[in-house]
Amino acid sequence: MKNSIANLLASLPEGGRGHGDAVIGTMASGAQIAIPFVCVRGTRPGRTLWINGQVHGVEVAGIVAALDFANSLQAPELEGTVVVTSTGNPIGFDLRRKNAHDDNDLDQTFPGRADGFITERLAHRLLEEIRAVSPDLVISMHAQGPQVVSRSYAVYKQPPDGSVPEAMLMRHMAAFDPIVACRMDVRPGSGELLGNHAGALDYQLNRIGIPCFMIELGVGQRAEPAEVERGVRGFREVARQLGIVRGPAQPAPASLRRVTRRGHLPITHGGLFRPSCAPGEIVPAGRALGTIIDLHGRAVETVVLAHDALVIAIRVDPVVHCGDRVGYLAYEWDDVAIP
Repeated sequence: MKNSIANLLASLPEGGRGHGDAVIGTMASGAQIAIPFVCVRGTRPGRTLWINGQVHGVEVAGIVAALDFANSLQAPELEGTVVVTSTGNPIGFDLRRKNAHDDNDLDQTFPGRADGFITERLAHRLLEEIRAVSPDLVISMHAQGPQVVSRSYAVYKQPPDGSVPEAMLMRHMAAFDPIVACRMDVRPGSGELLGNHAGALDYQLNRIGIPCFMIELGVGQRAEPAEVERGVRGFREVARQLGIVRGPAQPAPASLRRVTRRGHLPITHGGLFRPSCAPGEIVPAGRALGTIIDLHGRAVETVVLAHDALVIAIRVDPVVHCGDRVGYLAYEWDDVAIP
């Protein structure tokens, strides 16, 4: 592959740092469509950590955190390699929207096609770059939509024929101190959004034995300093766990709240949504998640839960239409000790 990451790593001397662009094609103007990458190689051989800073165009906190982490690394402290693909979706990034101009969801498109739509080509190239390097761990960075408020959380998918242990993923995810770790069911009708969730990067990598999980770092179109710092701390702790950097362990939770069933809550009436709970809160059945008022100030819908739920994200953009989502909720969860 032209300008490939594997080729750069093969030519990078010990203690070296390099960057480049995995070119896929061009826009109508001739502007290059490419996946940018940064590689930092230690002075001693070791394991490889790969961070993909963004899948959807509005997910920017992960990009900033990944680049800050890479820039903080000093080659003499490294025993191994760190690779950052700052965005897997450069068109979405430029457009400041979730998807590329073909309106396909990159994280429902893997493994992609080399001769397909542009989103398929991006998916194919990123996956092939990762497969060529075969890193010890890949972290796929995401963010909740800009219409909501959320605390950072983790997501992982375990294919039925996969070989990546859940305990390994849990240990690495705990480095980010997530509010929850969601084991996502990719089957159609599982309560998630519509689409091909088995086409996600983490699912496809775990299926072939390359460990991968998602971190939802903050919310879209914002890179809040506290969330960026959370990301940098998490990356460094994961790198320490892999033996790539040395140093004392950073504080991490002794257990994670594992969510095994979750879903979005759509509403019936349009108007202005007024939330009455916050992320991390457990809302009992029968209690209101919030109220919708019309433009005359009259309450037209009280959003009441039929079952106990843990709030992962709650809508703060008040303007809602029939069918819009106002809450992202966990319905089943337990606490899992970190090994």
